[in-house]
Amino acid sequence: MSALGMSLRFEEGLGPLLVRPSPRQAMILSVLDVGTFKTCCVIARLRPGAQGAPAHYGSHSVEVLGMGEGPMHGMKNGHLVDLDAAVQSVLQVVRQAESQSQLHIESIILNVACGRPKSQLMTLTKSPRKHSIASDDLEQMFTHAVQHQRASEQVTLHALPLGYAVDGQPGISDPVALRAKTFSCDMHVVRADKDPLRNLMLLAEKCHLDVSALLVSPYVSALSILTAEEAQAGVACIDLGAGTSDLAIFLEGQMIHCACLGMGGHNISLDLAREFGLSLENAERLKVLHGSAITLASDATKSIRLREPVQEEINRARFVEVIERRTDEIMMALRDRLDQAGFAGDVARRIVLTGGTSALPAIADRAQRILGRPVRLAFPRHIKGLGANPGSPSLATATGLLVYPFCARDEIHRQLRPKPERQAGRTTYLSQVAGWLRASF
Repeated sequence: MSALGMSLRFEEGLGPLLVRPSPRQAMILSVLDVGTFKTCCVIARLRPGAQGAPAHYGSHSVEVLGMGEGPMHGMKNGHLVDLDAAVQSVLQVVRQAESQSQLHIESIILNVACGRPKSQLMTLTKSPRKHSIASDDLEQMFTHAVQHQRASEQVTLHALPLGYAVDGQPGISDPVALRAKTFSCDMHVVRADKDPLRNLMLLAEKCHLDVSALLVSPYVSALSILTAEEAQAGVACIDLGAGTSDLAIFLEGQMIHCACLGMGGHNISLDLAREFGLSLENAERLKVLHGSAITLASDATKSIRLREPVQEEINRARFVEVIERRTDEIMMALRDRLDQAGFAGDVARRIVLTGGTSALPAIADRAQRILGRPVRLAFPRHIKGLGANPGSPSLATATGLLVYPFCARDEIHRQLRPKPERQAGRTTYLSQVAGWLRASF
């Protein structure tokens, strides 16, 4: 989507307009996962005729044609803080993906962990204009729901219908064409602040990329690793990244809550660096080599050679205890988010962990102790061509971005278009944004 088209939708409180793939046609899709310390660009071919994949993969199979991975600079806890550094990081992985696939990227689907994403459950009620419910009635219902966002400077990233009721009768999956006096829709809406999203759009524009969709990170990570049975029964998916820890709760096949926490594996590395006087690079290396989320009895008799600032050995139990403290803090913060959302009981009966930090040994056991429910580790599946490490949990967000277009049909606002009318000669905030975009790129 062009910068001007994007500014039009932002002014109306809407995210980018995403076209869902035809069930009978193949298509090429490009996605960009912008993390705090890692970025990944993937170009994939979506082919009709998926077999053995989860239901939300739709009617297509996904084959990776090119992928670029590299360190991400210029980001902090999911927010852009250094535009020039971020541009160089993104361009590097985009060029890698283009080189592998021999294709040129023009537009991307981009993840969002910034802008303080907030979940809201709402019930919308309306009377159809005629005797039966039309698709226009659904569009008007959602438009009314987002109108108040213009003053609050928020953008709707997701609007997921959870179920419809017709004349008070619940359990309706699709109300279109049904005769009714009134109908209602239970909806999960995810909104985020506009300015951090504008900064992500600016990053894409500086890299000469149009943005097809902005998607909240916990949702797409869950799409790539949850089974249909888990999503139906009730599950909480936690993506443990380096800079953020993301939470998505599913019930009856739909996401009903999400949250982003500004802590992750990088905080563990910082703690190790401060505790033992290490460089951040060496602390990360030692965490990968010797780290664990649970101290074992045998750790008291083991040593770890630090190498810096001098040749020194420390007790491994002491090393792991530092990791335990920060891991517990992250898990307790996530537990608090579950409690605050009101889904700590029967809804989120199981926990699924993914993300790069979930590779820390014994972290599933640690999470189970703190969260008080069964935990399993998960990684992306059913996607061909992921390279030398196809089972890496750090690829959950990138692969989820590839899966999302099959789910876009569930989101009403993906097809809404901004109102075109504006008074001639009047200088509006929209015209100022459009002018700024034209002058900046």
